[in-house]
Amino acid sequence: MKKKLGLGIVLGLIALLSAMVVIMVMIPVNYKPEISSPNRIAVLNSENREHLCTETENSEIYDETIKLFEQSFSRSFLSALFAGQLGGTTEKIPETNTLQDFTGYKVTFKYNEPQTLIVNGKSSGHKFNKMILEVKEINAYRQLTVYFQQTTNSKFYYYITTYANQSELFEYLNTLDYLIA
Repeated sequence: MKKKLGLGIVLGLIALLSAMVVIMVMIPVNYKPEISSPNRIAVLNSENREHLCTETENSEIYDETIKLFEQSFSRSFLSALFAGQLGGTTEKIPETNTLQDFTGYKVTFKYNEPQTLIVNGKSSGHKFNKMILEVKEINAYRQLTVYFQQTTNSKFYYYITTYANQSELFEYLNTLDYLIA
Protein backbone atom coordinates (compact mmCIF):
# COMPACT_ATOMS: atom_id res chain seq x y z
CA MET A 1 0.00 0.00 0.00
CA LYS A 2 2.84 2.38 0.86
CA LYS A 3 4.51 1.66 -2.50
CA LYS A 4 1.32 2.50 -4.40
CA LEU A 5 0.87 5.72 -2.43
CA GLY A 6 4.52 6.68 -2.99
CA LEU A 7 4.25 5.86 -6.70
CA GLY A 8 1.07 7.96 -6.94
CA ILE A 9 2.79 10.91 -5.29
CA VAL A 10 5.83 10.63 -7.56
CA LEU A 11 3.66 10.37 -10.68
CA GLY A 12 1.60 13.34 -9.48
CA LEU A 13 4.75 15.43 -8.98
CA ILE A 14 6.08 14.44 -12.40
CA ALA A 15 2.75 15.41 -14.00
CA LEU A 16 2.77 18.74 -12.12
CA LEU A 17 6.36 19.48 -13.14
CA SER A 18 5.61 18.56 -16.77
CA ALA A 19 2.56 20.83 -16.79
CA MET A 20 4.62 23.69 -15.35
CA VAL A 21 7.29 23.29 -18.06
CA VAL A 22 4.67 23.23 -20.82
CA ILE A 23 3.02 26.35 -19.39
CA MET A 24 6.37 28.18 -19.13
CA VAL A 25 7.12 27.31 -22.76
CA MET A 26 3.74 28.67 -23.86
CA ILE A 27 3.82 31.91 -21.83
CA PRO A 28 5.46 34.64 -23.89
CA VAL A 29 7.75 37.33 -22.52
CA ASN A 30 7.76 40.53 -24.57
CA TYR A 31 10.58 43.07 -24.31
CA LYS A 32 9.12 45.49 -26.89
CA PRO A 33 9.08 49.14 -25.89
CA GLU A 34 5.54 50.42 -25.46
CA ILE A 35 5.20 52.59 -28.56
CA SER A 36 2.51 53.37 -31.08
CA SER A 37 2.90 52.71 -34.80
CA PRO A 38 5.12 55.29 -36.45
CA ASN A 39 4.09 57.50 -39.36
CA ARG A 40 7.31 56.74 -41.25
CA ILE A 41 10.11 54.20 -41.04
CA ALA A 42 13.58 55.11 -42.27
CA VAL A 43 16.15 52.34 -42.81
CA LEU A 44 19.78 53.38 -43.17
CA ASN A 45 22.21 50.72 -44.34
CA SER A 46 25.94 50.49 -43.54
CA GLU A 47 26.74 52.55 -46.65
CA ASN A 48 24.59 55.40 -45.29
CA ARG A 49 21.91 54.96 -47.96
CA GLU A 50 18.37 55.42 -46.71
CA HIS A 51 15.01 53.88 -47.60
CA LEU A 52 11.83 55.51 -46.30
CA CYS A 53 8.40 53.89 -46.13
CA THR A 54 5.04 54.95 -44.71
CA GLU A 55 1.66 53.33 -44.11
CA THR A 56 0.43 54.69 -47.46
CA GLU A 57 3.61 54.58 -49.57
CA ASN A 58 5.32 51.18 -49.64
CA SER A 59 2.66 49.89 -47.25
CA GLU A 60 3.68 46.23 -47.74
CA ILE A 61 7.22 47.03 -46.66
CA TYR A 62 5.93 49.15 -43.77
CA ASP A 63 3.59 46.39 -42.52
CA GLU A 64 6.22 43.64 -42.79
CA THR A 65 8.85 45.77 -41.04
CA ILE A 66 6.47 46.52 -38.15
CA LYS A 67 5.45 42.84 -37.89
CA LEU A 68 9.05 41.58 -37.78
CA PHE A 69 10.06 44.38 -35.40
CA GLU A 70 7.36 43.33 -32.93
CA GLN A 71 8.17 39.62 -33.28
CA SER A 72 11.85 40.21 -32.53
CA PHE A 73 11.06 41.11 -28.91
CA SER A 74 9.02 38.02 -27.98
CA ARG A 75 10.28 34.73 -26.52
CA SER A 76 9.08 32.04 -24.14
CA PHE A 77 9.18 32.54 -20.39
CA LEU A 78 11.27 29.37 -19.95
CA SER A 79 13.85 30.54 -22.50
CA ALA A 80 14.09 33.96 -20.82
CA LEU A 81 14.37 32.34 -17.39
CA PHE A 82 17.32 30.13 -18.39
CA ALA A 83 19.03 33.02 -20.17
CA GLY A 84 18.67 35.23 -17.10
CA GLN A 85 16.76 37.78 -19.18
CA LEU A 86 13.45 38.03 -17.39
CA GLY A 87 14.16 41.70 -17.01
CA GLY A 88 13.22 44.07 -14.31
CA THR A 89 11.60 47.40 -13.94
CA THR A 90 13.24 50.56 -15.18
CA GLU A 91 13.21 53.23 -12.52
CA LYS A 92 15.24 55.94 -14.22
CA ILE A 93 15.42 56.83 -17.90
CA PRO A 94 18.96 57.94 -18.77
CA GLU A 95 19.81 60.64 -21.30
CA THR A 96 22.69 60.98 -23.74
CA ASN A 97 23.79 63.31 -26.49
CA THR A 98 25.53 60.64 -28.56
CA LEU A 99 24.30 57.53 -30.28
CA GLN A 100 26.29 54.32 -30.38
CA ASP A 101 28.14 53.41 -33.56
CA PHE A 102 25.81 51.40 -35.78
CA THR A 103 27.35 48.47 -37.65
CA GLY A 104 24.11 46.95 -38.92
CA TYR A 105 21.00 48.73 -40.13
CA LYS A 106 19.92 51.91 -38.36
CA VAL A 107 16.12 51.90 -38.18
CA THR A 108 14.27 55.08 -37.25
CA PHE A 109 10.58 55.25 -36.43
CA LYS A 110 9.40 58.80 -37.09
CA TYR A 111 6.26 60.38 -35.66
CA ASN A 112 4.30 63.43 -36.83
CA GLU A 113 3.16 64.21 -33.29
CA PRO A 114 5.21 64.02 -30.08
CA GLN A 115 4.90 60.68 -28.29
CA THR A 116 5.19 60.01 -24.56
CA LEU A 117 7.61 57.33 -23.43
CA ILE A 118 5.77 54.58 -21.54
CA VAL A 119 7.88 52.63 -19.05
CA ASN A 120 6.58 49.83 -16.82
CA GLY A 121 3.06 50.57 -18.06
CA LYS A 122 3.18 54.18 -16.87
CA SER A 123 3.77 57.47 -18.65
CA SER A 124 7.25 58.77 -17.90
CA GLY A 125 6.42 62.28 -19.09
CA HIS A 126 9.36 62.15 -21.51
CA LYS A 127 8.37 63.29 -25.02
CA PHE A 128 10.01 61.98 -28.19
CA ASN A 129 9.45 62.20 -31.95
CA LYS A 130 11.86 59.53 -33.20
CA MET A 131 12.83 56.08 -31.98
CA ILE A 132 16.19 54.78 -33.20
CA LEU A 133 17.64 51.29 -32.94
CA GLU A 134 20.25 49.11 -34.56
CA VAL A 135 19.32 45.86 -36.32
CA LYS A 136 22.16 43.34 -36.43
CA GLU A 137 22.56 39.89 -37.92
CA ILE A 138 22.77 37.91 -34.69
CA ASN A 139 20.54 34.86 -34.37
CA ALA A 140 20.24 35.09 -30.59
CA TYR A 141 18.60 37.30 -28.01
CA ARG A 142 20.95 40.13 -27.26
CA GLN A 143 20.81 43.29 -25.22
CA LEU A 144 19.65 46.19 -27.36
CA THR A 145 19.70 49.92 -26.69
CA VAL A 146 16.72 51.84 -28.04
CA TYR A 147 17.06 55.62 -28.36
CA PHE A 148 14.23 58.15 -28.25
CA GLN A 149 15.02 61.59 -29.69
CA GLN A 150 13.79 64.34 -27.39
CA THR A 151 11.26 66.79 -28.77
CA THR A 152 12.59 69.70 -26.69
CA ASN A 153 16.21 69.29 -27.81
CA SER A 154 16.91 67.12 -30.86
CA LYS A 155 20.57 66.74 -29.84
CA PHE A 156 19.60 64.66 -26.79
CA TYR A 157 18.13 61.17 -26.51
CA TYR A 158 16.47 59.12 -23.82
CA TYR A 159 17.38 55.47 -23.97
CA ILE A 160 16.34 52.14 -22.58
CA THR A 161 17.90 48.70 -22.85
CA THR A 162 15.90 45.64 -23.74
CA TYR A 163 16.38 42.24 -25.42
CA ALA A 164 15.67 41.20 -29.00
CA ASN A 165 16.46 38.54 -31.58
CA GLN A 166 16.51 40.54 -34.78
CA SER A 167 17.75 37.92 -37.23
CA GLU A 168 14.47 37.73 -39.19
CA LEU A 169 14.14 41.52 -39.30
CA PHE A 170 17.77 41.80 -40.44
CA GLU A 171 17.22 39.25 -43.22
CA TYR A 172 14.13 41.14 -44.39
CA LEU A 173 15.97 44.48 -44.39
CA ASN A 174 18.75 42.78 -46.32
CA THR A 175 16.27 41.91 -49.08
CA LEU A 176 15.28 45.60 -49.24
CA ASP A 177 18.86 46.73 -49.72
CA TYR A 178 18.36 46.89 -53.48
CA LEU A 179 15.62 49.49 -52.89
CA ILE A 180 17.89 51.77 -50.95
CA ALA A 181 19.19 54.33 -53.39
